[in-house]
Amino acid sequence: MRKTIVPPVAIAYNPRSRTPLANAFANSGTQRVRRPFLPLLLLFAYLAAPGIGLAQMSFIEAGYFGDVEETLVWAYWLHATIVFGLTWWLCARNVRGAVLTAAVDLPKYSVERSGQLLLAALIILFAMGGARILFFGEDRGDLRISFGAAGFIYTWLQLYLTPFLIAVVAYLHSLRGRTVGRRALVVYAMGLFIGIMSGYKFTTVIIFMPALTIALPKLRVAHMAGLFAISICILLVTEHMQSDRQFDEAIAYLIARATEVSAYGPITTWSEFANDGVSIQRFLESSVLILGSKIGSLFLNFQENSVEYLRFNLGRYLTYLYYPNADAALSGAVNITLTVFGEAVAFFGGGLFWIWSILTGIFSGSVLRRYSRALQKGDIATAALWLVYFFSVLLSWINSSGWINLIALPIVVGMLALRLVARWLRILQINTSTDSMPAQRGVNA
Repeated sequence: MRKTIVPPVAIAYNPRSRTPLANAFANSGTQRVRRPFLPLLLLFAYLAAPGIGLAQMSFIEAGYFGDVEETLVWAYWLHATIVFGLTWWLCARNVRGAVLTAAVDLPKYSVERSGQLLLAALIILFAMGGARILFFGEDRGDLRISFGAAGFIYTWLQLYLTPFLIAVVAYLHSLRGRTVGRRALVVYAMGLFIGIMSGYKFTTVIIFMPALTIALPKLRVAHMAGLFAISICILLVTEHMQSDRQFDEAIAYLIARATEVSAYGPITTWSEFANDGVSIQRFLESSVLILGSKIGSLFLNFQENSVEYLRFNLGRYLTYLYYPNADAALSGAVNITLTVFGEAVAFFGGGLFWIWSILTGIFSGSVLRRYSRALQKGDIATAALWLVYFFSVLLSWINSSGWINLIALPIVVGMLALRLVARWLRILQINTSTDSMPAQRGVNA
């Protein structure tokens, strides 16, 4: 007589799921779906820093970026509250069940293949520009504009492939522990070196954010405190290496860069567009570059680093108007941090900017909800993809504006390329047959 056996662990079982991992039985526990702490924390920091800068600058005399009105300060904090509130509410909405956290039949060679890919990426990035930054002190802005069409490869390897591979390895490491521990540490070391080679202070932190988000439920408070201290040290060391500042000066600069300097974008957009109202033309012009700036300039028959190009890029336009060095602004070596609030004011004016804020909050919350659902199903590749998109694409938009970059051709191609990498790693075709699982008592009793 055959008995009906209830699985010993309740996981998020979905008979229609295409991911075998989602339906695998496990011997260890599960945990409830929770709001992703690190993405929300970083989003809050990105939104709060310019607001703090605006509050500080409202007490000083206006500089060449314009005056800080009290109305601007209140408007910005309303925008930040709407975006963060909607993201918080939507990111875990309608996500029920448990997250698979047990050690199932995951292939160890995924860690090895990830390490091989990351080593190849490290060599390519070192040859393209890392050596010049580390040993010759070349300015990262000048390096960025010198790549031309090859800039897509540089960005994809650094901000897409690297965090994706580290996130996959971190998940496998959290499941298998010492079995893949040494290989995982090598992968983390290569990721750290790639971040330092970028020359950007926050790139190293962004690279590890998807991995930390996935691994956070298994970390203790002491581990989190240690990682936070390591992140601060990385920021300070990178700033010290790139600018030859002493550590106390580096701390002061990082604080000023995160607050006062990031407030320049909202100040300039409020000065230029607060009284204009809704501008459909400005919105449509910004959508021209959906094919990317390089391909778009070819179709429109203008050079990317030209005055004609400025009408299609708000950040470059305002940098050209307000930054003291017009040549550097025109070449793209420097950019004012416009923020998504500046984009909202440019499109809807000072009275209706909140419409763009609502759309921003809905979109960011939806991205994090897709991550939670993928993690709930055990689809680690898709979960890592959504985290990379959030940290490398969406947060960049929150900080620097340019809504078209959310769906631009280079972004779509980059995410599809990551999907191909995931298939190559066989994350989506894991064999979780019952033969590889421990036998369940009484199944054939």
